Amino acid sequence: MKVKEIDRNLLEKVRDEISHCLEPIGEKHGIELKLGRCSYSSGNFTMKLEGSLVGDDGVVLTKEAEDFKKYAHWHGLEPEDLGKTFVQAHVVYTITGLKTRARKYPITAKASNGGSYKFAADSVKRLLKGETLPASQ
Repeated sequence: MKVKEIDRNLLEKVRDEISHCLEPIGEKHGIELKLGRCSYSSGNFTMKLEGSLVGDDGVVLTKEAEDFKKYAHWHGLEPEDLGKTFVQAHVVYTITGLKTRARKYPITAKASNGGSYKFAADSVKRLLKGETLPASQ
């Protein structure tokens, strides 16, 4: 079947197929490969391919993880806090990185249910100490 036009549905299918093909390549070389943002028109598209090393401990060294190690002290955190866990509203979160351009919520974390979330640095500092936050934070 020849495609007449590129649309969102086609790109979702193509992205899934490419992602499936990237997994064995990444495993072979010890890196994580994933597709980033995509732009398209009716006749062409571009997808960003991102690659990250996987450490011996299984942690993916993303740009956000590297930035956390470099700039955690700017936010009152330690580079060793990367990978630490904290609890907020009965959910366990693991610190995964820092987005340098995010002013309000620079700390990224993965929830035990698999979702990715962002937090204010002050909130994370308090949660790492075991404090609880008011519901509004």
